[in-house]
Amino acid sequence: MIPSLDARIVLREDGIRLAEDTIVSTDLNAHEDLLAGADLILTMTEEQKRLVRARMNGDDGAVYTLAEFAGEGGDIRDPVGQDEARYRATRDEIKRRLEGSLERLLRLLA
Repeated sequence: MIPSLDARIVLREDGIRLAEDTIVSTDLNAHEDLLAGADLILTMTEEQKRLVRARMNGDDGAVYTLAEFAGEGGDIRDPVGQDEARYRATRDEIKRRLEGSLERLLRLLA
């Protein structure tokens, strides 16, 4: 899926530019090899986590929601179809939870 214009605008505000030639599909059917080879998979929602685990044929692996990995709860909802303010709030929530996960992520790399 190509990110929406609203997503691109609010990411650009944080200095993140998505080049057209680097965008790939997020369709799990097209990327089962990525699932099989992943050391860690972070999803935005519990439903996405459930779907990923179902695709992994019983191998639960390291699959978490981003909130769960950051030691919090709740889903990060897709802002599709909403205004730029909602996209900004979602961007900021993802950033905050990634920052909250940084130490844990770094321990995985050590």
